[in-house]
Amino acid sequence: MYIRLLHSIVIMIYFFSFALGQTNVESQYLSNDEYWYATGEVKKSIGSKYKMEARNIALSGIASQISSTITALETKTVTDKSEKRKDYGIAEEVYSITINNEIEATIEFDIEDVEKKLDGRIFRHTIRLNKEKYFKNRKEKRDNAIKKSIAILSNIDPFPSKSAINNLNDIVLALLPYSDEDLQAQIQQNTPINVLGYSISLARNYIDRIVFDVTIDKYPLINISDELLIDVHVYDRKTNMPLSQFAVIDVTDR
Repeated sequence: MYIRLLHSIVIMIYFFSFALGQTNVESQYLSNDEYWYATGEVKKSIGSKYKMEARNIALSGIASQISSTITALETKTVTDKSEKRKDYGIAEEVYSITINNEIEATIEFDIEDVEKKLDGRIFRHTIRLNKEKYFKNRKEKRDNAIKKSIAILSNIDPFPSKSAINNLNDIVLALLPYSDEDLQAQIQQNTPINVLGYSISLARNYIDRIVFDVTIDKYPLINISDELLIDVHVYDRKTNMPLSQFAVIDVTDR
């Protein structure tokens, strides 16, 4: 009887110690004022890339925490300034994808491995990211994006060319992750403007200026087998100048 009792006590102490150890490990890797932490867990299986999967899950966890932090900071800024969030008319799906891509690109090379552990068939990969380092890199990327955008806008075509619209699209995608931050800058010594808002407005203006003029070149038809010839002219609504860079494609040939 005493042996059974002693055996039970030993087992209880073992499991209590194990649970306490697990709690300490989990507490050790909680995000704090200095770091974001995340752990990816994947069941090991033959032929699977379980280590890569665990890392990607952990990266997703870090990215989710960053996104929540940025949203909270933006909400606080807007509340403090009693302003509404800027609405550039960008689809929420495009906005979210662009934000996530920016976060993933920023954190990829700054992530630190904390622990890689195989517990039975469960592989765990814990990583962390220094918050101060992330926000420093984010600010540098934003400033570089603004400088690059100013350089493009200073030399952009004054008419709706294909290259001009593509350049404006690149500017929007580069600055969209920072849409609720200060994006004021001067273009050719003029009054400071919001670079993102200006680029979106200019892009829409250029697209609205593109006009398609369609005329039937051969009509009426002599018989039903004759080809119907259609002339399509693309020109600038403001200057009436042809826009030769835009090609008209017959989708029936695809």
